[in-house]
Amino acid sequence: MHQCLFPVNFGGIKIKALLDTGSTISAINEKTFLKTKFASNRLLHSDIKQIVGAGEATYPVKGQIDLNFEISGVVLSQNFYIIPALRHSMILGTDFCKEKCLNWNTNKLSLIKDSVTINVIRVTPATINDVDTGNIFTLDDDNSTNKSTVKSINYVQTNSNQTDIQFDLSQAHLTDQQKQKLTIFLNQNRNVFATNVKELGKTDAYKHKINTGNAPPVKSRPYRTSPAAKQEIQRQVEELLKYDIIEPSISEYSSPIVLVKKKDNTWRLCIDFRSLNKQSILQQHPLPRLDDVFDAIGQSNAKIYSRLDLTTAYYQMPMDEHSKHKTAFITHDNLYQFKRMPYGLNNACQSFQSLMTQVLRGLTWKHFIVYVDDVIIWSEDFESHLQHLDLIFQKLKQANLKLRPNKCDFAKSGILYLGHIISKDGLCNYYRKFVKGYAKIASPLNRILTKDTPFKWTADCQNAFETLKEALTSTPVLNFPNFNKPFIVSCDTSGSAIGYILSQIGDDAKEHVIVTVVEL
Repeated sequence: MHQCLFPVNFGGIKIKALLDTGSTISAINEKTFLKTKFASNRLLHSDIKQIVGAGEATYPVKGQIDLNFEISGVVLSQNFYIIPALRHSMILGTDFCKEKCLNWNTNKLSLIKDSVTINVIRVTPATINDVDTGNIFTLDDDNSTNKSTVKSINYVQTNSNQTDIQFDLSQAHLTDQQKQKLTIFLNQNRNVFATNVKELGKTDAYKHKINTGNAPPVKSRPYRTSPAAKQEIQRQVEELLKYDIIEPSISEYSSPIVLVKKKDNTWRLCIDFRSLNKQSILQQHPLPRLDDVFDAIGQSNAKIYSRLDLTTAYYQMPMDEHSKHKTAFITHDNLYQFKRMPYGLNNACQSFQSLMTQVLRGLTWKHFIVYVDDVIIWSEDFESHLQHLDLIFQKLKQANLKLRPNKCDFAKSGILYLGHIISKDGLCNYYRKFVKGYAKIASPLNRILTKDTPFKWTADCQNAFETLKEALTSTPVLNFPNFNKPFIVSCDTSGSAIGYILSQIGDDAKEHVIVTVVEL
């Protein structure tokens, strides 16, 4: 959350305004307002009747008004709420930031309009003593003071421990102004991101169940481990306990632990659920077909893409109370069970897909596709892309699901999704089905791999290998299909393979490949 002070000329007087991205509204202290030349202006009826501040104290809102003010010679207009109890003369909230598109630096505030740069004084949250605008309420009845008649119209987390995130937009296909606007927008939605386990979300929209029918409990002794491995297991178990992901157990089930070394030479704690998985009845929930995903994107005329990745996604889904004892795992000295869905369960993928389908119901296949914990968003232009991102963010907030900022990609002209590079020009992939003439090229290699054939590397094999290597290290582009245009089918056969190419004439009057298929 950003907060800073800077000089403002307002209604004939000079004041210091507080820019506060933790406030959802812009407001003026009533005494300050009465000192200005605007004091005689008639206030409009306010859609907000009172603000609830620290200690549940309530502060009335006198009204609202559209006013002009000046920053560094630039005249701006803003809707303000008049609040008697406001400690600062003026607060400019996220409504101002979103409208005027501000960019933050170490000790400067850049106003994109007219390329004006304003020197500001940064202040820490501890020095702010304003009414808490994190909770804003409207009353159904002006005369009612019963809290049961108060309904929330907005909520923004104002936790001072949540610092702004430095998003890497260096690869974003945007102008500098658009990058600034996107950065502000993303930090206005700071509470949809989790940068560490402390900020991890926990949804109540879905709980994972394990159905083992009438099968008896599975039991296992702990695997034998080295003293160093025991210490690492204990460290990670204590961390999982600390963040409420596991709890001590007295279950009749037990699965052993396996430590797996990661690429960075740290250890991942894994549970060997193989015995439990054999007893679990498979859950049926469809995952999107990749060709359907690409067809949906291709029909949209998309030019800008974002990809969202959820932070430790499975740990954001709680276990069903009647199933969590089945996740019990055994260490060298204790038994624990998961309160949140662990990795390694054979129905975990289906459960999370079901959750995301439910959370994003009504949105998917239009400008969004979700594949387990990966969400892709596509739009025709930047402004509509912001709207689409906002729709997703609101849905994720409602479900209390958090994104991993360093694994998200925003506003790119091309994006890697499910092993494919997707862009406005088409689809790139490095797999065999996208190598034109693969069957014919690879024929010499396939012959020496058949049963009862001596392995003899010939000049033809070397040539085939070099040709395939070249093909696999380039990016053959597949266009998205346009179902409003005719398709071209080209077929070819040889003594060892059959294949076909589906293509179309593009807007550039050239033939573009949609897909290639080969059968040996």
